[in-house]
Amino acid sequence: MWVKVLKESFWLWWDNLSKNILVSIMGFLVNIPTLAIVMGLFIFMRIPFEATPTYEELSYFWLVISVLFGMSMFFPSQIALLGVAKRFATGEHKKFFAEFFEELKLTWKKSLIGTFVAPVIMFLGVFAIIFYLGFFGADNIIGIVLAVITFWYLVVIILFLVVLSIYIAFFPNDPLKTSIKRSWAIMMDNVFVVFLTVMMVVPIFIFNFVSAIGMLLLYQGMVNSLLVGMFVVILKKYKVIEDDEDNRTIKDIFKPF
Repeated sequence: MWVKVLKESFWLWWDNLSKNILVSIMGFLVNIPTLAIVMGLFIFMRIPFEATPTYEELSYFWLVISVLFGMSMFFPSQIALLGVAKRFATGEHKKFFAEFFEELKLTWKKSLIGTFVAPVIMFLGVFAIIFYLGFFGADNIIGIVLAVITFWYLVVIILFLVVLSIYIAFFPNDPLKTSIKRSWAIMMDNVFVVFLTVMMVVPIFIFNFVSAIGMLLLYQGMVNSLLVGMFVVILKKYKVIEDDEDNRTIKDIFKPF
């Protein structure tokens, strides 16, 4: 199943390359304030000056990052861009900007709820880890065990929130209660695939961050294709959408027909 996810994601990105570049540019522009805050945090921690951050600075850094990460998963613009990528996958795509605003109109209410709730959940999880390590001590077995347990609970919650964000893009008309229930069931039934997919975002981010221009032209499109590709494979598994077998291989990448 994981191979199918990679294959679906790649062709979804490659077949819609020019449109995915537009997705990336829009995603970058929307995230400029977030990127500015993160860069400000690095300066606050004196990292550009080759100084060792203090424990308090590291704690503040991870707390702020957790809030920003939670918010970013449900920014109305991000969910709308996922909705556009969904249209690439389902063949419903016609006009990029018109569809972006249409998706925004369909999903903004649920997105706003997620934008407020997800960062609180992320903050509490990271705060608990920092508290356990600080209260019991980083070398105390009790503190380490509690921190590790909380960390893995947080990982499960992140996987669920990622699936929920994609579910909202695919099924914007479903009630929030239904979206939460089905997203949790999908995540638990496909936890290994979801985990691998979310982990793939890390090398994609590093590659595009190092290349600089990639953050502008490639990052958002690649990530959205990866997430949507994963969800398409899962929906095909449940027969929600038709499983039309794509027999192309990497050798076909430059074949025009």
